[in-house]
Amino acid sequence: MNKDIKNDLCELISDLRGVKQNINENDSLKKDLGLDSLMLVSLIVAIEERFHIEIKDSDLSAENLETVGGICAMLEKYI
Repeated sequence: MNKDIKNDLCELISDLRGVKQNINENDSLKKDLGLDSLMLVSLIVAIEERFHIEIKDSDLSAENLETVGGICAMLEKYI
């Protein structure tokens, strides 16, 4: 896993939640980090802006959005 992508992603999640905490790749976005569907959409928009990419709808699957590691793995295809 690319550490730069993970660090940027963790920063975006922390900013979105307004809480600084240790976030690891196995954390569930919903269960562990408390992101609801609106926050997930905001996170995707923030990711696209930060990395200057456009994520395909087909990549926005529940599997890819389950954990921090899942999003990192998806992002590695774009970066």
